[in-house]
Amino acid sequence: MKSAKKIICTLCISLGLISSLYAQDPHLSQYYASPIFLNPALTGLTDGEYRLIGNNKTQWNQITNPYRTFGLSYDIPVNRFGFGLLIMNQKAGDGGYSNLNTYGSISYNVRFGANSNTYLYFGMQGGLIQKRFDSNQLYFDDQYIPGLGLDRAQQTGEIMENNTSMYPDVNSGIFIFDGNPLSSINTFAGYSISHILEPQESFFGTSYYLPRRHTVHGGARIKMSENFNLIPHALFMFQKNAKEAALGLYGEYHFINTPASLLLGTTFRVNDAVVAYTGLQFKDFLLGVSYDINSSSLENASQGKGGLEITLSFTKLRQLLEPKFFCPRL
Repeated sequence: MKSAKKIICTLCISLGLISSLYAQDPHLSQYYASPIFLNPALTGLTDGEYRLIGNNKTQWNQITNPYRTFGLSYDIPVNRFGFGLLIMNQKAGDGGYSNLNTYGSISYNVRFGANSNTYLYFGMQGGLIQKRFDSNQLYFDDQYIPGLGLDRAQQTGEIMENNTSMYPDVNSGIFIFDGNPLSSINTFAGYSISHILEPQESFFGTSYYLPRRHTVHGGARIKMSENFNLIPHALFMFQKNAKEAALGLYGEYHFINTPASLLLGTTFRVNDAVVAYTGLQFKDFLLGVSYDINSSSLENASQGKGGLEITLSFTKLRQLLEPKFFCPRL
């Protein structure tokens, strides 16, 4: 039935939307912990030799097959350039929905200002997006037998064609920050545009355009003492009619005579969720854990529960004889 096709198609497409914002891309609460995904200009922006990051988020555990997002990225600075790879995958729903994003990134930076402590990064990103679902995991009204219920062995008359859509994608961004290691306040700001080509995806012979996503983000590192920093940060995202605004603050305490730091903070996503965050850095490793507390219209259905997100990053630190420049961890 055409009506059934439309329902299933709408369901599968909807499963690819951002939380309660109904946008169309993978979504992380710890957006600062996936820099290449946030902004291609952040590729290679690290004071280490290279950086490896893994992200895992589980959302809406109250439904049978919750929303899961997995991410893996690697980037490395080479002189004024940065090079990186990114894989981001979403899975959700009884229909085996999958949204796989794979990208290669490159950035270039220039320095200017007093003592060349102002850094300006430009980034480009290109790759492929593949969205698919497993029609074998879907069931239809003609598989329902009156008096007996659902017969999953019953063949359906629905013709499920074109359950995979794959297309190229291009993103770009710019980022500027004060990298003076001696400053008491270091500011940073960036802008990125995703899906520049507005690629077309198709299910059941019907085409949809993936709208451009605009992201503005920024913040500051405020040095309160030799061992303690405050980092206020903000993010604003626009994708067609979908909007997101997030305001956050976290503190970073460096333990004395120990290569370790403790991070505690929270982020408020307007009309969506409150995110509690904690992190522990020890030498080259940083473990971050956050939890979303739903405050949107989905609060009752989700019982106020949002999602657990865990991030683990490894940055091969350099042995520097001089103070390292401030590197925002967004």
